[in-house]
Amino acid sequence: MTTPAAARPPSLLDEPDAPTDDVRAVLLAIEAFGRAQRSIGTAFVHELNLPRASLGVLFKLQTHGALQISELAQILHVDVSVASRQVATLVDAGLAVRDVDPDDRRARTIALTAAGRERADTARRSVSRLLASALGDWEPDRLATLATSLNDLSDAVTTYFSGTQHHSKDPA
Repeated sequence: MTTPAAARPPSLLDEPDAPTDDVRAVLLAIEAFGRAQRSIGTAFVHELNLPRASLGVLFKLQTHGALQISELAQILHVDVSVASRQVATLVDAGLAVRDVDPDDRRARTIALTAAGRERADTARRSVSRLLASALGDWEPDRLATLATSLNDLSDAVTTYFSGTQHHSKDPA
């Protein structure tokens, strides 16, 4: 039995209406921003001696505190196996520790160690300095508009695919 098109979530295989020039311009800007993010991530990978994916985990644990792997995976929008591998890298590096969840003794939580918190603080300061330098000649109103537009974009895309709001106000 097939689900009516209106009742199922959108598929990447569906044929959408042809995008407008404005939508194409946004897509190109997103692609360029993605490349810029990867360039920044690559630079930090070498400085911090961590895989790029681990940086996101580091920031999420810094922001949210101890989490179960399933919670972390949900926040990162990845499979539990992916989150588990990323956490293993941090644990092996001494930046995170697994512990018994005090609320559910059958489950394990992941939390940053003191070294992990220091590495996350250092990385955040570095990212902030880099971004402040790159955008140093921007007026405050332009920066505020950029932040609002990026949050709106994130919310719109996430809502379209999942029906739920992304936590765009989440600093990590």
